[in-house]
Amino acid sequence: MVLVQLVYVACALVQFEDVIRSQSGVGLGGVILVGLTVSAGLGLCAVLGLPFNASTIQIVPFLALGLGMSDLFLLLQAYAEQSPNHGKPEVNIT
Repeated sequence: MVLVQLVYVACALVQFEDVIRSQSGVGLGGVILVGLTVSAGLGLCAVLGLPFNASTIQIVPFLALGLGMSDLFLLLQAYAEQSPNHGKPEVNIT
């Protein structure tokens, strides 16, 4: 499932006409980060001795992946909507 998400994010965020502002690398990093977060969370639960059940192993990783990807697309859309000169002071020459 993570492989499908990697391919989808890479295809959805690539911009062939402007390679500099293409966000596919950020998207791939986001998918990998969500996968590592789920692994770390399950590992921490195992170290603490918390019992695993079906929902922990089967539902929580997909829920975290879905919520993480939703937030990733929202952040990347907000970044894409900013103008290239956002944050730069305007210089008025009179």
